[in-house]
Amino acid sequence: MDEPGRNSTHTGVNIPAPHTAYGGARTGANMSAPRGMRADAYAYNRTGLDPGQLHKRTVRQENMLIFILLIGFYSISGAVSAIPSFVALFHEITIDTPYIIVDPDALTVRIREMSLKWVGLLSIVGMAASIPLFFVLRQKRLLTTDLTEKRSPMKAGAFVQIFVIAMGAQFVFIAISAAIEALLNLLDLSAFPTYMESTSVLHTPVGLLYATLLGPIMEEIIFRGAIMKHLERFGANYAIVMSSVFFGLYHIFLYQSAFAFLVGVLLGYTAHRYAIRWSMLLHILINSVALGLDILAGESVTGWIMFAIFPVSVFLLWKNRDAFKAQLRFGKPAMPKTFRHAFSGISVITMFGLFLLMNVFLMTSGMYGLQG
Repeated sequence: MDEPGRNSTHTGVNIPAPHTAYGGARTGANMSAPRGMRADAYAYNRTGLDPGQLHKRTVRQENMLIFILLIGFYSISGAVSAIPSFVALFHEITIDTPYIIVDPDALTVRIREMSLKWVGLLSIVGMAASIPLFFVLRQKRLLTTDLTEKRSPMKAGAFVQIFVIAMGAQFVFIAISAAIEALLNLLDLSAFPTYMESTSVLHTPVGLLYATLLGPIMEEIIFRGAIMKHLERFGANYAIVMSSVFFGLYHIFLYQSAFAFLVGVLLGYTAHRYAIRWSMLLHILINSVALGLDILAGESVTGWIMFAIFPVSVFLLWKNRDAFKAQLRFGKPAMPKTFRHAFSGISVITMFGLFLLMNVFLMTSGMYGLQG
């Protein structure tokens, strides 16, 4: 993983100069979206706004579009996932075991059991049914050029290094989670039961299939395919970070979101520099190894393994610092204040607000309060 145009003994390949915002060094009235993207205000500025104002509005409009699509995604996948389970549950408690209705605790337990029984399969169906929404961003390119485009050839050494760095991020995730949990415990709250509840389904056969194969593939199509590719017009780094932010918030639960953002940056870097098929493979391996270790060795042993890997990850980050510096330099947005415009926009603020409200609700409800 080397800096563009620089020969090195480091394992990897030369980084191609990342695509600059708007597909090149075009500025002013000549700025337009890359070939194949829908026409917009960048092609012909008829708004009367100066370039800075126009840029601010366009960044926020695109984030709002992604926000709306993600709401649609949750609506479709949630309906597909929840409705069949509750129909089956309603049939069971009204015909087979009607006494459950008058026992709130028994009803809660039965809802959880029914959810575990169906949620794996229905999550796969729900996500697959939601992918067509993102054709709004990329049209047919979502399943054609976005999945076949190559930038730099991936070498085995480079892939292994990125994978080890991702495993090191697991330790960062564990440390952050422990710190957050300690602070929440001071308030007589806990996010740990929420995390365990959300991951328990992954230990079922269908849940394993979803977590280690189908889920990663579909998530890469949505986040590193549709969303990141769409945002590359504003700069490579912006696209990588914002797609990771959306990826983190998409996971809802506090601990999952923290790790999803960290890994999302690595997945975005991999997809942008090499190809999305490599980020898919990386995503599959990360989930498979982490889940496999958790099932076979247990959470405590997994933590120690990640702790041992962490120094190696830090060394690899230092070793490849020139490559990452080059990415920061060549991939920065062509227009100033791009990140500021994004994070101060109503769509991103609303997403963070909904995320916090959801986690506060889960942690303060009787179901996910501090145990013991």
